[in-house]
Amino acid sequence: MLQNSRPNRKNGFTLIEIMIVIAVIAILAAIASLQFLNYNRRSYNAAAKSIVHILRADEGNIKAELGAYGWTEGVALRLTENISIPPASSDSYTVKMLRIPATHDHKGARLAGQHLGKQYAIGISLGDNMTADARGGEHFTICARHYKGDTAYGFDSDVASLLFSVSNPSWPNTPGIRATLPVSNSGADDLSNAEGGGLPTTQWKPTQ
Repeated sequence: MLQNSRPNRKNGFTLIEIMIVIAVIAILAAIASLQFLNYNRRSYNAAAKSIVHILRADEGNIKAELGAYGWTEGVALRLTENISIPPASSDSYTVKMLRIPATHDHKGARLAGQHLGKQYAIGISLGDNMTADARGGEHFTICARHYKGDTAYGFDSDVASLLFSVSNPSWPNTPGIRATLPVSNSGADDLSNAEGGGLPTTQWKPTQ
């Protein structure tokens, strides 16, 4: 009786097979991690977009009361300076208090303005990871960015129906607006193609 001349193979996997499986798993994990980071970044950017829409409405409210648009008091994360209330004593306190709007008796984020001898302010709600900047007066430019986002969004009162944006992959996890916000000029579209600090496209551009 003829016997099978091939050697018996023990049950199990070869080293090469195991290495292939590990490599495939590593590739899938890297793809999933990248997709997760991209999803988170989109959600952070969406939060900034929501805030800048709210700020546009707040600017309309302060214009109705004061006759002029308001501005954020301070730049970057320091938005709690107040005419009647001393500035926050530390940056950490400033960041914490951005979670709630300012009132007449406590610190917080707000838009403030002065027109024809009249002063007025309106509290704005910002998370401690959100930064906003507004340049007010007869006209306004505003923008907002999330601390972990790579995109800043902005409006110009002279073309208030257009939402603008500028992005830079180096911005996530860095404090402040990062984007350059132009001063608003009368009757001019100040954001279109203005220098914004983006990369690779540096200018502000209309967005959805």
